[in-house]
Amino acid sequence: MNMSLKHILLVDDEKAILQSLSEGLESFDGEFDVLTAGNGREALEIFRSGRRIDLLVTDLKMPEMDGFELLAHVKKNFPTIPVIVLTGLITPEIKEQLKAIGDCACFEKTMGIGKLWQKIIEKLRLHSAQEENKRPK
Repeated sequence: MNMSLKHILLVDDEKAILQSLSEGLESFDGEFDVLTAGNGREALEIFRSGRRIDLLVTDLKMPEMDGFELLAHVKKNFPTIPVIVLTGLITPEIKEQLKAIGDCACFEKTMGIGKLWQKIIEKLRLHSAQEENKRPK
């Protein structure tokens, strides 16, 4: 893949999942700079620090600030950042809540790292194409 380094923020309260996802993504030939947060509040601190974030991957059920609160904040303050939601179980209620928040791809955590990587690449490419189309010709 011929993209410049992309900065991905992974948010999950389960340290083993964060570590597994982070290591899995970092193994893709240095294409990703992976930042991690254990809940929505930690993720917001990263956003507020001014760090560049090209894609957010978040869990929904977390202490202190859950994924829904984080997504509402991100969609309001950083509306162009693409989002992937990873959750233990996707219910119709979760789908409805995510639909109300905006454009979020949602997948179950059982999806392998290879598939997640493909989804991340798709989201980043789509986002780049949309940004390119917005630029004056």
